[in-house]
Amino acid sequence: MNGNLKFKWAKMNGRDHGEILVYHDNGKLRQKGQAFEGIFTGDWKRYNKEGLLTEIVTYDKTGRMVKIEKWENGKLKK
Repeated sequence: MNGNLKFKWAKMNGRDHGEILVYHDNGKLRQKGQAFEGIFTGDWKRYNKEGLLTEIVTYDKTGRMVKIEKWENGKLKK
């Protein structure tokens, strides 16, 4: 283990709540999003090990995935 932070999030009533951060082994951000009482909401951004955005997954307020956008070299893939 290299001592880098792997996860950061809070709990409310035993459920994930608020901002959630997940890190790669090299310490760079891997994933960032929000949860409300255990339900993923809003935009969840995913990054590669170099720190570049690779994907945005959007969830509605019920936690249903409604959109996925793939990114490459800083641009939205078509």
